[in-house]
Amino acid sequence: MKLVWPSRIRAQVSDIRRWPEAASRAASRLRTDLSAVTAVEFAILAMPFFGLLFVIAETCYIAFVQNVLEETTKDAGRKLMTGRSANISNAAQFLSLEVCPSLPAFLSCSSMTIQVRQQNLTSAYQVAANNGGAFLPLPATPLFCPGRPGSTTLIDVAYNLDTFTNFLPTSTGSTSRQLVAHYYFKNEPAARQGQVC
Repeated sequence: MKLVWPSRIRAQVSDIRRWPEAASRAASRLRTDLSAVTAVEFAILAMPFFGLLFVIAETCYIAFVQNVLEETTKDAGRKLMTGRSANISNAAQFLSLEVCPSLPAFLSCSSMTIQVRQQNLTSAYQVAANNGGAFLPLPATPLFCPGRPGSTTLIDVAYNLDTFTNFLPTSTGSTSRQLVAHYYFKNEPAARQGQVC
């Protein structure tokens, strides 16, 4: 006896048999249709690309500000070393008269801390060796003790730099980085009598 399927069921079975063929045709059309490939690729790659671009720009900015800070510290130290800063008696004065005028307009003097102290050569390098290459941390109150003619002096300048992005967070999670510059010199014999701390 021959089994006869109702026409409705035969139509559904026939449609089911055509599904792989229809899916294959649809996949083939998608593979050959390249009209939006560029937009999709851009959407996938744009975020990492612009993120990398911002990281590079921020790293360059930090390196530039560090270089400016070191040059400014060195110029202020030379003035102190040669006695051209004779009328200065405290750290705030030294900062506002010798350091801040040399800063570019985009750097704020209010974000800067300074200390000037007499330091003998062996103890300065011993402190640096004990602290992993860093000198003493800057005190909360600025210190200004440039020493006498012939004495050795260490200038530490710290600048709190607010960065643009969170791509390079510090160990504390803050986006503000403290950049530090040091200048170590021996006062010239003709330099003024300075404070000794």
